[in-house]
Amino acid sequence: MKVDDYKYLPRMFRSMYENDSAVEEGKVWAGFDKRLSRARVALLTSAGLYVRSQPPFDIERERREPAWGDASHRLIPRGTEPSDLAMSHLHVRNDDVLVDPNIALPLAPLADLVESGFVGGATAEHVSVMGYQGWHDNSLDRWQEETAPAIARALEEQDADGVVLAPM
Repeated sequence: MKVDDYKYLPRMFRSMYENDSAVEEGKVWAGFDKRLSRARVALLTSAGLYVRSQPPFDIERERREPAWGDASHRLIPRGTEPSDLAMSHLHVRNDDVLVDPNIALPLAPLADLVESGFVGGATAEHVSVMGYQGWHDNSLDRWQEETAPAIARALEEQDADGVVLAPM
């Protein structure tokens, strides 16, 4: 099956990525053979959410260097209350998201699905990154070498069977 990686992206992105040597040639997804009612699910958002007791994402450096992006991640505990969340993102209205953080990190809907038995369980922690990363200055090395492997390890340690992506 041929997948059109650019189908839902603005046309300007196609020219940026179409001839990129870093684009994967093979499958970039994995099959999901486990029944959802027995699976442990994690959430991953690019909204730049973090728990108020954690350090914020480095939004000040991004203001000074717009082509730079904070490639770190934050682990958000499963039972985090919406009022305990803060947000660092220059390209989204933070106040709007913080009115109902479930639009960016659907903790309550996932908890409802677990409670109803539709989903087997949720991981103890979910993942947040700051979106709009350095695609424009080819700074994906840190993501590939540090961030993505660290996130994968954290999810593996929590026995995650699948990840729901919540992009912003």
